[in-house]
Amino acid sequence: MTNAEYHAHPAVSKSGLDLINRSPAHFKWARENKQDATPAMRIGSLTHLAVLEPDLFQSSCAVIPSIDRRTKQGKADWDAFAAEHPESELITSEEHSRILAIRDAIHAHSIAAKLIAKIDAVEVSTFWQDTDTGIDCKCRPDAVLQNGMLIDLKTTQDAGDGFASSVRKYRYHVQAAFYGDGMGSMETRPMVFIAVETQPPYLVACHMIAPDSLQCGREAYKRNLRTYASCMESGNWYGYEEKIHSIELPAWVLDEE
Repeated sequence: MTNAEYHAHPAVSKSGLDLINRSPAHFKWARENKQDATPAMRIGSLTHLAVLEPDLFQSSCAVIPSIDRRTKQGKADWDAFAAEHPESELITSEEHSRILAIRDAIHAHSIAAKLIAKIDAVEVSTFWQDTDTGIDCKCRPDAVLQNGMLIDLKTTQDAGDGFASSVRKYRYHVQAAFYGDGMGSMETRPMVFIAVETQPPYLVACHMIAPDSLQCGREAYKRNLRTYASCMESGNWYGYEEKIHSIELPAWVLDEE
């Protein structure tokens, strides 16, 4: 199954659950409106290709030569180059160098390199029905190792201790639980996150979600699925609660005051 076919499938994904968690209205809008990839998402996607599918990266990407498109000749050269690569992802030489540097940093990391060497399959589309709600679900892990372990490659600003903030913000603990449960069990399908920074010196670190946090992720995705099922039944894809919300700052902020 291609990436486009996977995303076109109506089953609920973890990214869909993230939107549900924000509000059902956000989920409904995103499903009905196509969004363009952000620059960060683009770098992430290209890094995935370079690391996990290097042959596809080589065949599907074309590095743009140095062309001054402000000139008449430059515009003609650009049109000719684009015409020669109608199906290719066009990337700048700067992007190409950066992605290769990120790839090399991952291969130079002892643990990350060992994990990648044991990959059995990449971009594995999986579908199942949630037993509690009957909702059709889907996931597409970056890679599955020979022993069944799941690998997810994350580009980030901070691959070290700060990655915990990314886990909370982007609900990676929900992802680990959702994928693990959907593909078998967390005992046989643990997930390792290979985090790599997108700025020099492109540091790499590997992380797993602790058991208590995994259970928190499981409870979160189950709650999101119940919300989705309720909205499907009622047809009410509501937004934020209509009231005046009270905001309390964290204790550490108050202490600074």
